[in-house]
Amino acid sequence: LTAFRAEFPSVSLELTDCNFIQAHRTLLTGGTDLAVCCSNRQEFEGCSTQLLFQTCLHFLLPAGKEHDFSLEEFRSALEKNMMVSLHPVGSSMRLVEEDLLAQGKAFPSVIMESRGFLNSLSLVQDGQCGVFYPQAITFRDAANLREVPDLQSPLYTQMIWLEDTKHSKSFNRLLEIVKEAYLEYP
Repeated sequence: LTAFRAEFPSVSLELTDCNFIQAHRTLLTGGTDLAVCCSNRQEFEGCSTQLLFQTCLHFLLPAGKEHDFSLEEFRSALEKNMMVSLHPVGSSMRLVEEDLLAQGKAFPSVIMESRGFLNSLSLVQDGQCGVFYPQAITFRDAANLREVPDLQSPLYTQMIWLEDTKHSKSFNRLLEIVKEAYLEYP
């Protein structure tokens, strides 16, 4: 945003942290002009989108003796109080995680909340829980982990704005700057 402020010092920017449903609602009601969000959706009614980054979110468990861990075995482990680490309630990631669990008819009874993927992953590696994890983030000791098949989803980071609206030069430049920043994303 430093580059944007240098080019447009008189334009004020307000950053708000919210989930993708709140961001979409705020766009539709005129409360904001642009949202950058992460979700498992590619389309938002009444809005245009620009994909910035895509990965796959999948569910990881500590490695055991089994070479394959089916969705049915995962559901059974949840019934036996296997702990699952999820993002905080209300966050975009939590909405995606809950959607995936519901699609898989997998309902954890023991949930630990964590804001970061890496913190949760260290607990998985210690054998304490399971976690949703984006494939784009690399980690060591992958051999000590296993993936639950059929419990994964694409994860899209994208810019969203109202479709069919005329935008200012500063708005169009902001789109370019945000896009450029994500091109540099590792």
